[in-house]
Amino acid sequence: MNKVTTLAGVTMLALATLTDARPLTPVGNQVGQLVDHLLVALQQESVEAYTELFPTLKEFHEVMENNRNFYGESLAQAQREFADEYTRTLVPALQESFSRALSEGKELGIDWSRITLVSWELTPSTASSSAFQIAMKIQYEGTTYTLVIDKALVLHDQVHVSPAIRIG
Repeated sequence: MNKVTTLAGVTMLALATLTDARPLTPVGNQVGQLVDHLLVALQQESVEAYTELFPTLKEFHEVMENNRNFYGESLAQAQREFADEYTRTLVPALQESFSRALSEGKELGIDWSRITLVSWELTPSTASSSAFQIAMKIQYEGTTYTLVIDKALVLHDQVHVSPAIRIG
């Protein structure tokens, strides 16, 4: 594995922490907006709507540009390799994770179009100052379920979903 491949591979994990040395803490209204959009994606069973809540390739590339000293002369190649990784691995994993959560909910008898939001809770990640866990309590026909997004990201002062969503 060459240096650029290694850099592209760790980019997803390092991007948000490279942009700022201080811990990034999303404010409630940012998380609330994300949860509102996520609720709609769930109710519509829309993989596309969930995907829109993930950072775009352009946003990741901007972070890489802003941290060009980290990449040095390998920036362009790292961006190309990350673009390939984003398209081939990250987005499909994101979509598969969301589809799996929908399927697991259906197996539990959830009619996603009829869920309501009960509450949500934000927990900082122990691994990164820019990643969080969002636990979203939803209700269907009197039963409460918890949907968990592990490693939700803060990027450009916006909270984003990750490829790790599950019923927990």
